[in-house]
Amino acid sequence: MLARTHGPQSTATPDESSSFAVDSARLTRRNATAVGLVLSALSILSLLFDPFVFEGRFPVEELRTLRLVHLGLMGFGLLLFRLRVLADHPMTVVAPFTAFGLFATGHTLAGFGPADAPWLHFCYPLLCFAVVPVIGLAERALFGLLLPLALFGGFHVGLERGQRLPLQQEIFAFALVFMAGAVAIGEAMRRMALAEFVARRRAAHDRETLQDLTNNLDARVRAQTEELRMLARQTECAREEERTRIARELHDELGQELTALRYATAHLRRRYQKDQHSIMGNLDELEGLIQRTSTTTRNLVSELRPAVLDQQGLAGAAEWLVDRVSERASLEKELTLDGDLKQIVGDRAVALFRILQECLTNVAKHADASRIEVELALVDRTVSLRVRDDGVGFPPASYPTSAKGRPKARGAGILGMRERVLEFGGEIEWRQPTSRGVEVVVTMDLDAAPKEVRP
Repeated sequence: MLARTHGPQSTATPDESSSFAVDSARLTRRNATAVGLVLSALSILSLLFDPFVFEGRFPVEELRTLRLVHLGLMGFGLLLFRLRVLADHPMTVVAPFTAFGLFATGHTLAGFGPADAPWLHFCYPLLCFAVVPVIGLAERALFGLLLPLALFGGFHVGLERGQRLPLQQEIFAFALVFMAGAVAIGEAMRRMALAEFVARRRAAHDRETLQDLTNNLDARVRAQTEELRMLARQTECAREEERTRIARELHDELGQELTALRYATAHLRRRYQKDQHSIMGNLDELEGLIQRTSTTTRNLVSELRPAVLDQQGLAGAAEWLVDRVSERASLEKELTLDGDLKQIVGDRAVALFRILQECLTNVAKHADASRIEVELALVDRTVSLRVRDDGVGFPPASYPTSAKGRPKARGAGILGMRERVLEFGGEIEWRQPTSRGVEVVVTMDLDAAPKEVRP
């Protein structure tokens, strides 16, 4: 099933949190690289314009040194990002290099005038670097605390002996508040990034699941379509074979007997014309031909639609069929009938009879068996049919599965049995309990409504 849609406030799973930790390193590296490139560009521009802007006001050489330090730190940091070990742990580069850069900035600003000069206060926006990395709240808080400590630490180290920053506690407290705001903004951005990452990941998972379902459905539809086409082809072939067999039977059996009957009638007429008292033997012969013709006709009609099924019900039809097949194929038989089988009527009776007929036909033709066991029972409105033989069994490559699965065997008989069972909401299973023989088990609920078989 597709995953449920989660909103931005959804809690990430442990697997999603682990994946986001990997993605956080990539985002931190990307953000730090972008900030480093921007600051490098500003430092290069400052190197060009500092002599014109600050000449005579500030020590330009110290400013140039500070710009070069910044450029060196950012360039070296970008190079370190290319190392795989450090690329997976970008804060090992971002934290010390940012702290050293702020320390150098504070140290340089300390030489730009007395301790109460305002230049240090212009550096508060640098504390916004706490927003840059995509890290957890505790780690961000430590990183944010490191930034004002590095800035003010560099400034104090750079002050001349005896100088002291006025309102030092108040200024540091303000810097901490500024830093706390940056940490809060960074944490809010991290949560937004996490929500977006989770949403993307779940959407990708849903797309993959949907694609898998679509591919599976397409494969099932193609397989079912091919199976139905094969069943239709094999059914048509079976119909043509049945027509050929019936035509052959009519020609070889009924046709010959009718021809003999015609000749016997003509011969009888000639004998009658010569001697009316000499036709008794011919009448006996004619009666025998008529009897054989009647028997052949009944046999053909029984194979097409056994009258015993309508006259004696499924139990009588099953007994007749088992006797007939066992006699023709010289098989030992064991038939067990249990329950009020007269309740099985209509299309269900026909379906169960045809399934039994197909099973026995397969045993007689292919199993090389010497014994068959048939059990037909009705218990609590559930009918069960079990047919077992001691023949050679199925080849491994063509062994069928239950009707809930998809038969691997491609015979029209097996597919036909499966469709008959599924039509009435039943189940059919092929078993091979020993090294020899096959057992076919059919169960069907008499109260289940007939339904159309769908893929």
